[in-house]
Amino acid sequence: MPLIVGMHTTRDGTLWVLDNAAASGAEETVATAYRKDGAMLGRVSLGVGALPMAFGNDRVVLRVTDEDDLVALRVHRIVR
Repeated sequence: MPLIVGMHTTRDGTLWVLDNAAASGAEETVATAYRKDGAMLGRVSLGVGALPMAFGNDRVVLRVTDEDDLVALRVHRIVR
């Protein structure tokens, strides 16, 4: 089982559970969305070096650090 590293909720009640896939050999963080009734809505891979700061109903804010250790906050739309 991957290590759970964080949880976020959105205004509509979606729970996003962040797991560190690095614990199972990968380098990226993966987020899984759950409805209020516990049903899984989907999973999204956030990429290497990306750390989610917040989730909206259809957006995620990622903290990304580049090779020069510069930090950027990027807003990405979640499309199914």
